[in-house]
Amino acid sequence: MNVKKWGLYGGVAAILVLAIGLYYFQPWNKSDILSAETVSESVLQQYPDSKIEDNRLQGSEYHLRLVTKTGGEYRLTVDAESGSIQTIEQISQSEVNTPVMQSREDIKKAVLADTPGDLLFLELVPESSGGKRYRAEVQTTDQIVELQLDPYSGEVLSRSEVKPQDPNTGSGQPADPQEPIRLISEQDAIDIALAEVNGELEDIELRARESDIPYYLVEIEDVSGEEMIVQVLAITGKVKSVMHEDAFDDNDDQEDENE
Repeated sequence: MNVKKWGLYGGVAAILVLAIGLYYFQPWNKSDILSAETVSESVLQQYPDSKIEDNRLQGSEYHLRLVTKTGGEYRLTVDAESGSIQTIEQISQSEVNTPVMQSREDIKKAVLADTPGDLLFLELVPESSGGKRYRAEVQTTDQIVELQLDPYSGEVLSRSEVKPQDPNTGSGQPADPQEPIRLISEQDAIDIALAEVNGELEDIELRARESDIPYYLVEIEDVSGEEMIVQVLAITGKVKSVMHEDAFDDNDDQEDENE
């Protein structure tokens, strides 16, 4: 009698264990879990131009690592049954290439390749939008041409004819087109500046504001190691000023604010 009783108890216990196992593991629902390949394809449809570096099933969720075309990395959790993205977390930022301006010499070459002639001036000027552009003027055989260039690509953005101002009157009236303005060369400006300041040439730039006669800014490191700026008028070759670089920068910034 006791043997039958214990056998009955054992059978009931076995049924309970089996029922509990079926309740928690539910093998009949395993077919509802999506495959890793299906989940990856679903994610890539939402994030094209990306790739899945890792995809693992953990419980009821897939854990993925997504890498974008620009190098950004993200960690995602995806519901294993529905394929819906539950969470997304950025691991690392994209590698964004910072644009680099072309050198002044490269821009000068682009200007003269587009419009052959004598370069009157070339200056990097700010825009109201916060960007910058190069502005240049070239003396051709019969006219002065103004060009606007992209400082990053060197592309010519615009080109227009400019009537030269008569430097003798300073009146703003057009000069005789048969007598174009001629500027001294960069080498002439360098020689003039070195005659004023004994040292070594660091840089030279041709500038002109809207209403000014073009001028050269010649940067020289003098014998004591100080940086000096010599301003040479580009038409007459006259030395307009000799200033320490710091003082010149302060004065230049003040003039920009007053414009």
